[in-house]
Amino acid sequence: RQACLGLVGGAEPAVSRDTAAAPQLTAALVSLLADDCPEAGAFGYTSIQVNDGVACAPHVDVGNAGASYIIALGDFERGELCEEQEEGSGSPVPRVTDIRGRWHRFDGARTRHWTAPFEGERYSVVYFTNAAHATRCGRGAHDALRAAGFHVGARYG
Repeated sequence: RQACLGLVGGAEPAVSRDTAAAPQLTAALVSLLADDCPEAGAFGYTSIQVNDGVACAPHVDVGNAGASYIIALGDFERGELCEEQEEGSGSPVPRVTDIRGRWHRFDGARTRHWTAPFEGERYSVVYFTNAAHATRCGRGAHDALRAAGFHVGARYG
């Protein structure tokens, strides 16, 4: 199961139905990043992807702009984040990062990544900026994100 809280869509971005349906979860996840990840500081994001038991195949986040923060929670074994090494690194071996209870910043829009196989109950939470925010997000959606606590910056004065 998966849900995206915050901004979704490309051509006509809007705040997801899941955001309105789960305001307490949205608030808890906004607080999780702010309270538990001091290195995120003023990191801006428009969306929070929640994955329940999902092992993502290798992919690039084509709808994202810039860096993401990710953490995995639950009672599980393995399930690391795997990232292809940068071109020219000379290493065909992916970088493997244990994100269980640990924050990790990465650029999923530029780096091919996936989930290592796992056993048990695993949740991952990814904070990112929807690329449509910069060019197609209306003031109403932007204001709704800010009201929900998302750190989206001051796009509209």
